[in-house]
Amino acid sequence: MWCNRRSRRPGVAQHYPPVGVFDLPFAFPNIATAHEVINLKSEFGQKFAEDMHAKTGLKVIGLLDSGGFFALTNAKKEVKTLEDMQGLKIRTMTLPTHETIINSVGGKATPLPWAEVYTALQTGVADGQMNPIPTISFAKFEEVQPYMTLTNHIITPYVWMINEKFYDNLTPEEQRVVDYAAKAAVDAGRGVSRLIEASETRGLPYLSSKMKITTLSEAERQKFAAATQPAVKELIEDQFGADGVALMKALETSIQAASE
Repeated sequence: MWCNRRSRRPGVAQHYPPVGVFDLPFAFPNIATAHEVINLKSEFGQKFAEDMHAKTGLKVIGLLDSGGFFALTNAKKEVKTLEDMQGLKIRTMTLPTHETIINSVGGKATPLPWAEVYTALQTGVADGQMNPIPTISFAKFEEVQPYMTLTNHIITPYVWMINEKFYDNLTPEEQRVVDYAAKAAVDAGRGVSRLIEASETRGLPYLSSKMKITTLSEAERQKFAAATQPAVKELIEDQFGADGVALMKALETSIQAASE
C-alpha cells in the first residue's frame, strides 16, 4: 500500500497540479469551516477525490489539515501592515502558488528545501518563513525568528491516498478496516493539531513567550487578501487550466456554504 500524507509538497504536486487550489489565500474564514470543507464528506472533498482519482489513479481515503493555518515569521521587524512586507525575503516551498503569495504582497519569495530552512533563517539567506504553528514550534524557529504574524493566509491539506488496484484486491472486510482506520486517523490528527496549537509547552502560548506575536487587523487582512487572491487565481487559471478553475470555484462555493 502506498499512502502519502503530504500532498502539498512539490513531489506530489507535480503529479496532481490542481492540488494548488487549496493555496487560494484568505479563502477560509476560520478553522471550523476548514474542517468542514477539507473533508471527504463535503461536496468539495468528494469532487477533489474524484478528480484526483481520474487524473492519477490514486484513491483518496482521507483529507485533513497539515497543522492549522499558516503564520508568517521573520527576523527583521514586526509585520502589522501590508507595507511591512516590502522586501522581506520569505522562505517558501518550491510551489508557484506559495511564491506568488509572497511576491504579490511585496516580499521576495525564497524557495528552499526544508533541510536548509533553519540555517537559511539563522544566516539571513532568508528573513522569514511561513508555516503552521506546530511546524514552527517543532522546528524551533523561535530561536532565530523574533517576530510572528498570525496571518492565517492559507491552510494546506494532508491527502491520504492508496493504490486503487491494491485496495480493490482487498476483501470487503479489509476495505472496511482501511476506511475506518483512515477516518479515525483523520479525526485524531485534527484533534492533535488543535492540542499542539494550544499547548503551553509547544503551541502558541509557548511561542508567545519567545516571540513578538502580532495578529492582523481585519482591515489589514482585507488588504492582504486583495493583493494575493487575484494573483493566485490568475496563476491557477494559467497553470491548471479550465479544470483547475472549476475546482477552485467548487472550493469557493463549498467554503461559502460551510460559512452560512
